[in-house]
Amino acid sequence: FTERKNRGELNDLEEKSWLAHAIERQAAGGTGITDEEMVAISGIILSASVDTTSSLLSWNLLHIALNQDVQERVHEELSTAIASTGSGDGRLSADIFNKKTTPYLHAVLRETFRLTPA
Repeated sequence: FTERKNRGELNDLEEKSWLAHAIERQAAGGTGITDEEMVAISGIILSASVDTTSSLLSWNLLHIALNQDVQERVHEELSTAIASTGSGDGRLSADIFNKKTTPYLHAVLRETFRLTPA
């Protein structure tokens, strides 16, 4: 990741990531964090994020399964987004999950946080 960042090969999402900003802070000096410590911290954050993400996805699936009208609306919004922003092959891309493209999906995610905070 660091090598790709140094070569300027990161995409927009990667450039906005915590790790990209941490690498910039480390390169600017003053953090006192070594490369080995950065790898360890990144591993801990990745491990914690996997647990958080899987928990959120589980709650989202439960709430959507219990609310058929929400399920249908999310499906409709995603289908429309895939058709209008996708590459035409029916595949998901990062652009589809932009808040402007799928506002209802983002509202459902926020509602899940409200109903079942971690």
